[in-house]
Amino acid sequence: MTRIAYRIAATLALAATGQMAQAQATKPCMTPAELRGMVAYMLPSAMGSVVERCRPALAAGAPLLTRGPQLVSELEAGQSAAFPMARRAFAKFSDKGDQKTAALMLALPEASLKPIIEMALSQELTSSIKVANCPDIDRVFRTLQPLPASNFVDFFTEVITIGVRDNKDMTICPS
Repeated sequence: MTRIAYRIAATLALAATGQMAQAQATKPCMTPAELRGMVAYMLPSAMGSVVERCRPALAAGAPLLTRGPQLVSELEAGQSAAFPMARRAFAKFSDKGDQKTAALMLALPEASLKPIIEMALSQELTSSIKVANCPDIDRVFRTLQPLPASNFVDFFTEVITIGVRDNKDMTICPS
């Protein structure tokens, strides 16, 4: 179950940014606020993709199917406010750290950038979720479902922070 949680968290962190830059001494780190913004921005789409991918594999009363759509709506309420920090995170880790790509991501209007991010995230999640893992995902979700949306974001932010500690491609700045 820990492996599944790590895969979900890693997918969230990597989905919209493509392949991360090769580890370099000058590589920027993502601030905790940027990471939380990225998670808060990406989590509604990620949860929606998980719910839809798992729908055929779960019983109608499964917590992921009954509470999942409501949680997605609650998460969507904070998505726009999270976008500025998420954009900064995406720019830092986009296209192997290429400065031109980062500048483009920062310069593009939100209305143009958001669909690109959403499409990349949706494709990555749809292909990475194995239907056979849906019952496991549902059991993890059942334990988390009493959390309000903001705590759900905080939980996944912490899981990612822990999961990338030894990752040379993505580093979180010290708090």
